[in-house]
Amino acid sequence: PTWLLEYSYASSNLTNYRIDRNEPVDAAMLADIERNVALAGRALEAWEGDPDVLGHYGNELAWGADAQAGACNLEAARRSRLAALSVAEQLAEQQPGSRSLMLDVAYRHGGLAGLLLDLGEVELAMTHFDDALELLRALFARDPSSARYRQDLAFYLGRAAQARRHAGEYPAASRFLDEAMAFVGPTALEETATEIDRDHYLSLLEEQARIALAREDRALASDLLEAHRQALDRFTGGELDYQPNFRRLINHRYLGWQLTGTDPATLDAFLVSRMPRMDGPFRGCDDAFAGARHALLTGDAAGVEVQTDYLSEAGYRDPDFIAF
Repeated sequence: PTWLLEYSYASSNLTNYRIDRNEPVDAAMLADIERNVALAGRALEAWEGDPDVLGHYGNELAWGADAQAGACNLEAARRSRLAALSVAEQLAEQQPGSRSLMLDVAYRHGGLAGLLLDLGEVELAMTHFDDALELLRALFARDPSSARYRQDLAFYLGRAAQARRHAGEYPAASRFLDEAMAFVGPTALEETATEIDRDHYLSLLEEQARIALAREDRALASDLLEAHRQALDRFTGGELDYQPNFRRLINHRYLGWQLTGTDPATLDAFLVSRMPRMDGPFRGCDDAFAGARHALLTGDAAGVEVQTDYLSEAGYRDPDFIAF
């Protein structure tokens, strides 16, 4: 049993390292994930009742969900998310005072909620986001100095706001965004900010702009998009050396196109210089959706069709995609 567990640890570490480095998900990686979950399950049978081994099994389920989502295999990812949440809740019940186990449960609720948004199940997603936020607020209240709790709370507030926007609950969505911005805004503009802080700040500005557009407040949307543009400019290069991923840049372009009917990349040398290549394989639903918007903005009708067909066949029903 000892060597079986060590083998499971080693095998999973090799695969999870590749996922953490954002290596493309392919058939070989998915096969590795399936093997790792099975190995962790065998180890759990050999170490029945051991909480550490049960936690290892739950972690493998969560990594498996990440990989399946990275391949836009949404139903497979749902099954893994639900199983990982069940394991996390079981462990937390056994050790009710453990902050790390509370955090695991919050992550599992949040991961499931995000996947449910991809599937278009907005009401259920809101329930799981609320569960995640309740746990994260409790953890942050215990330790307000924790940068990790602050970042996690800001991230899931932003995601929960997105779900509320999809449900048409704009005031609630705005409250979540204001709360998240109070955590992230003052920090993101400092040179000591982390890339996570800066990415969260940009995502919150994007979501605020979407709400403004939904409420037909075009003046506010324009101001927010300009703030987003200035942040991209300030964060990139120099001592900050922040390199936004291509979804951030396409989000900026698409919001600008929705607002003015013009792709800002055709007018702005900075955005043109930062545009990524979009002709490679896409790893996940979010990437494919970004590719579809890029194809629309560049007049590539065939590219739009390729990506939208891929997403539709995968069961991707994110409300923003349906609107697109």
